[in-house]
Parts: sequence; C-alpha cells; structure tokens
Amino acid sequence: MILRAAAIILALVFLSLAMPFRAQTWEELTETSEHFTIFYHRDDAPTALGLLASAEREYHRVTQIIGYQPTTAVQIYLASDPKEFRLLTLGRIPEWGMGAAVPHRGRIVLISPRHFPGRSDLRQVLVHELSHVVLGQALGDAWAPRWLDEGLAMFISHEWKFGQSVLVARAL
Repeated sequence: MILRAAAIILALVFLSLAMPFRAQTWEELTETSEHFTIFYHRDDAPTALGLLASAEREYHRVTQIIGYQPTTAVQIYLASDPKEFRLLTLGRIPEWGMGAAVPHRGRIVLISPRHFPGRSDLRQVLVHELSHVVLGQALGDAWAPRWLDEGLAMFISHEWKFGQSVLVARAL
C-alpha cells in the first residue's frame, strides 16, 4: 500500500513538472465553451459533448471553493485509447490511470470510457483533474504539498472515502 501510494505521488510529481503538448498537431474534432476547449475523436463525440457540459456545470463550484478562476480556457484532451493516453501523458501515468492534469499549461487528459466500461465515473475524474488545474494556476510558481493537492481534488470531486483518508494521511 505504501509503495502504491509512493508510486502515485511520484507519477503525479513527474507529470506536473513539464508535459509538452502540441494542440496544433491534434487532427480530430474540437468543441469550445465559455471556459473549456475539448479535443476528441468522432467515436467519442457523445462522451466529449457530455464532458464539456459537465465541465461548465462544475466550473463555478470548483473555482469558488479554490477561490481562483483561470484566465484562459482549460484544454481537455479525450484520448481515444490507452495508447493515445500514454502518448499524451508521455507514459508518466500508471496504466490504470484514467486522467491527468498539467496545471501550469491548463490541460487535462482523460481516456475514453469505451476502453474501460463501468470502471469509473469520468465526470468525477474530470472534476478531480480540474481541481488540480485550478489550484495549480492559483498558486502560480508555488507548489501545494501533495497531500493538500490530492486531498482537495478528492474532496471537490466527492471521491473522499476512508481508504483515501488513510492514503492522504500517509502522504502527510
């Protein structure tokens, strides 16, 4: 359990350092709303449009809790499969991961639920990653302790359970 927690924390630290994306190379579909741009493939259109609507619904709640609103649109990439997800996250997320955030770039990467049916609530993962982006941008060049960053994201996305309490306590 401790090794798994350490691996998760290490993966998140590496991901948050610098993850280059090039939106200009995305050759699929794009939709834009007031606070978000989502990049997706045609097969994921219903999921992508639902995520965009969910992101807008949750935006004000997340930004109100954290006390900061990003100054530019948050980019959401919906990877069509595990291979594309690994490419977009530079392989820095464990294979069981469904989402990643790059706060200083205002980006979220999610994997299409077509490859993991019934495994997780992608809207909840989106809110979790959005929390990382908003907090990271609110802090600018400063860094929140991992226990605070993860704990806040878990609280905001309503995934706080006893097991997570133990994990965050160990990280503390």
